[in-house]
Amino acid sequence: MLKKQIRQNADPALTPFGISKGSIPLGVTAVAVGIYLSFIAILLPLTNNHLYGLYGFSQELTHAGSRDTPWREHVHPKPGYDGQFYFGLALDPFTDKREVFGITLDAPLMRQQRILLPFFTWLIARGDPAMTPPVMMAINLAAVAGCAFVGSLLLSGLGVSPWYGLLFALYPGFATSAGRFLTEPLTLFMILSSLLMLVHRKHLAASILLSLAVFSRETATLVVAAGFFTWLTKKPLRNGADDYFSPHVSFWLYPTLAFLLWQIWLYCNWSSLLFDNATSPNLGPPFVGFFRAICENITKLNPETAFYLVMTSAVVAYQVFISRTILGAPLLLRVSWICYLLLAACIGIAQWRDSPGFLRILAELNVLGLFAYLIVKKRPGRLFVSLWLAAWLLTAGAEWYHLYLIQKTLL
Repeated sequence: MLKKQIRQNADPALTPFGISKGSIPLGVTAVAVGIYLSFIAILLPLTNNHLYGLYGFSQELTHAGSRDTPWREHVHPKPGYDGQFYFGLALDPFTDKREVFGITLDAPLMRQQRILLPFFTWLIARGDPAMTPPVMMAINLAAVAGCAFVGSLLLSGLGVSPWYGLLFALYPGFATSAGRFLTEPLTLFMILSSLLMLVHRKHLAASILLSLAVFSRETATLVVAAGFFTWLTKKPLRNGADDYFSPHVSFWLYPTLAFLLWQIWLYCNWSSLLFDNATSPNLGPPFVGFFRAICENITKLNPETAFYLVMTSAVVAYQVFISRTILGAPLLLRVSWICYLLLAACIGIAQWRDSPGFLRILAELNVLGLFAYLIVKKRPGRLFVSLWLAAWLLTAGAEWYHLYLIQKTLL
């Protein structure tokens, strides 16, 4: 029975997408946009209605007093987060200096590897500090909406209700990424768009979009690796047709070349490759960081660490749940999911300590797992959908509470 299901899903009944197929995906996209605009509107009063307050400028890495910086009133003593670095790069994306407009890059090589969001922002805002926050927010919200739209088109073409595309936009980690100006929504939008082009045999477009995903976040290279493996091992089906997720050589070749060329440029700029010293502790032996973080949160049990433990347990349960259906998914999705699962096992303790960290890092793993589950099952259970939406609401609530605590330190 399982082998039969694998054969069926390896060559799904794909229907072409077009204008006539876009009405429901557009409706799904509108719902996603409405939800996220409402979410940002709820957060803004905690930042005196300034988008600067969502970046997470920290006193440790931001020297607002060194020049007339418009975000100086939003610098706080708590640990900052990654949006502040992408803000600095959006003002000067190709800088070779560690300090950019008063912002010290904690890991300049890793930050500049993820150049796509800052670069797109710079193209539109042209380095204007006042225009950069709304432009970057618009790009991130457009990426979230794009995940809903592209996900709906993919599901519709594969015989699944396009309304489930809303689950892509409501990935719980996006409640953190969209509001904090982070790179995960744009990366997933590019990956999903690449898969959409792939199943419709638009090979050049698929390779370009996957190359952009690599520029957005280096972890997208795992999809490239999965594409190479799938291309290398693909076999004709009995009817002589290829798997709809069977990649052309360009699917992995062009993104690989793009990544290597960018690494050469980064080496010339920073005299280093792949990782900074500051980012090396983010990875370690499999499961060591995970179990250390669990033990640490249990020994320091409070409402905050209890929330982290609940979300960690939910993530583990979700992976077990997805593993029960992943064998029925096309080979490309199976290999991608396995690659991201191996990466997740090697994440260090710093990321596992809190849910925003690991929900962001696991974005590709969880969203691609969701996609595989939907095309195998065709219709997810109500309990699954309810738990997914509840996880988004919990994460959104945690974001509000986090900003509330920061606001208290500034009063």
